[in-house]
Amino acid sequence: MCNFINKTRLISNNSKGMYMKYFAIIILFGFLACSKYQDNKPNTIIQEGWSVSEDELVGSLDPFPLIIEPNLSNVSDILSLSDDASVAIVYFNDQVNIYPLSYIHRFEVINDRINDKRFAITFCPITQSVICVNNEEQNSFLSLRASGILYKENLVMYNENSQSFWSQMYLLGIKGAFSNTELKSLSMFETTWLVAKTFFPEAKVFYDERSIHNDKTIPKNERVFGVIENLFSKKVYIYQYSDFLNSTKIYYPESINKFIVVGNAELNYIAAFIINENNAFTPLQNSFPDIMEDSHGNTWNIFGIATKGPNAGDRLKTPFNYLASWWAWKSFYKQFEFIEYHQIKKGYQMVALFKIKLIKY
Repeated sequence: MCNFINKTRLISNNSKGMYMKYFAIIILFGFLACSKYQDNKPNTIIQEGWSVSEDELVGSLDPFPLIIEPNLSNVSDILSLSDDASVAIVYFNDQVNIYPLSYIHRFEVINDRINDKRFAITFCPITQSVICVNNEEQNSFLSLRASGILYKENLVMYNENSQSFWSQMYLLGIKGAFSNTELKSLSMFETTWLVAKTFFPEAKVFYDERSIHNDKTIPKNERVFGVIENLFSKKVYIYQYSDFLNSTKIYYPESINKFIVVGNAELNYIAAFIINENNAFTPLQNSFPDIMEDSHGNTWNIFGIATKGPNAGDRLKTPFNYLASWWAWKSFYKQFEFIEYHQIKKGYQMVALFKIKLIKY
């Protein structure tokens, strides 16, 4: 994404004869031609108007290919993905779409639509962050693409019509007509290709044959799940897959925004949902994609939709959340709460307890 120019220093020495002089002239013209070409490319880093520190911006405006409503394939037609490949899954208007990260890799942003629901799947390979974005603003469609610029080593998205730029991990406009305007995140979860094709065999899949070689380039280490309380406090609740070992589990963090975090390490998912204070949720085992039930007799699935009960068909809202590399979280946010485990002896058994620990950076 970043273009680097190796500067060549020409040394002229009369004692080396006419041959070396001619050679130096040829090299000089080549360097000038290269410099002229680079000057013709827009370089937004040197322009004014950024709402963030320009010291933390790298690269130049060199937009990636714009992908809008691509053709999708059937699950049965995808033969090149390994079972442990990471995928992002969305559900709108009774349709499930699957976006393998290795296929998004070449574009980083996919603008898509399911019936009247527009959205963009965004993926930064460096910070390993995947976010589903509402790309409609004031009833207008915002076609998003990777700009070629990074902010804090993270994807900066770009809309050509408005000449606007957004930080992905903040989902905040950092330049242009939408500066300091938040994009809204939409419900999405990540899992493996094995889980996706097993439980959603009728889904549609984004496929890019030129990206097949990237299947093994998506590192899976150090990624943690975070729920952002709000952009003003910059406080994030952090969860690891190890917090959901052996079974489906639900956590109730103490937050100004009432939400729960549910996950299962074996099925490789973590999700968060906003809930009412007068409702209690219990995890379901061996019922995926149904994952929990509540005190009112409803059963809820991984998309936050009530599949059974008096509220059948309703959908829970989601807080701003996503998976990303731990180092990237620390770069963007300063306060974290995470689960810290302890073991105590109760009778003849060791019982695992947990508490929330606040860390500031």
